Amino acid sequence: MYQATIFKVLFAPTYTRCVNEFQANKPRGYNEA
Repeated sequence: MYQATIFKVLFAPTYTRCVNEFQANKPRGYNEA
């Protein structure tokens, strides 16, 4: 459980930022699955 918490704290912000950047930069006509 402890490692999972550390993983969430460290990884979640990076994942969210990557997702936000992808959505902001995705090409026109791109259809989300």
